[in-house]
Amino acid sequence: MGNGGAAALVSSADGLRADGRYEEAITAYQEAIRLDASYAPYRFSIAELCFELQRYAEAAQVYAALVQGEPHHAQAWAGLGRSAHLLGEDQHAVAALEQAILLAPHWAEPLYEAAVIYASQDADALAEDRLRRALHADPRLESAAEEEGLLARYPMAR
Repeated sequence: MGNGGAAALVSSADGLRADGRYEEAITAYQEAIRLDASYAPYRFSIAELCFELQRYAEAAQVYAALVQGEPHHAQAWAGLGRSAHLLGEDQHAVAALEQAILLAPHWAEPLYEAAVIYASQDADALAEDRLRRALHADPRLESAAEEEGLLARYPMAR
């Protein structure tokens, strides 16, 4: 197939993803990468789709491979953190989320997710700091923080 075949597969995968046909999209992205290594950045799409399919262990493996090859990929670190958290691996999750925060210090998602984990571990100073920073970066998270009881626990984070 060559490069044209890989490009066609990625185009097809994008369409399948848009249609909610995630399994087929994963297969198409994988085949495109197999045909042409320059399509390797689509591994991130594969990881995201695995996460959407609630295949957290597989998503974590793909994210881990991504950050090994691209250590400055903040989104992959955040995805690894989310996946690890859902697998019950909170120490690994926090480490990955902190790396995402280091790379993108004003990105609300990993800040908020780290706050939730730190709160569950009673690491109050860290939880409050990450929550304060998350709410500053994205005030829309305040309703989620309210629902999860984080603002009652950390009122100074507002």
